[in-house]
Amino acid sequence: MFFLPAATVAEAVTRIFSLTGAAEAGTRGEKRAIVALRDALGLDIDVARTNARMAQQIAEVLRVEWRPSYEELNRVNLDGLNALLEGATDAYHENSLRRL
Repeated sequence: MFFLPAATVAEAVTRIFSLTGAAEAGTRGEKRAIVALRDALGLDIDVARTNARMAQQIAEVLRVEWRPSYEELNRVNLDGLNALLEGATDAYHENSLRRL
């Protein structure tokens, strides 16, 4: 399947919200998108964890290789969001991503 990466963090966040069916809600979009993925996958990951640690755990479930270069100061950068987005897109097409 062909995957077109998001060009910006905002686009990646919007596309993750679209896949999960979660509503976008203001600031800290990356964290909310990661939490939406967690919920859509039915995972029990504490939201108090950093964005990077949550994303790493989600990536494992999505069978996505998580690279240190996907993180900057405990936050997930565009490359990391695109990795999650690609994994989530595959999960969506496999019907393993629940709509919120």
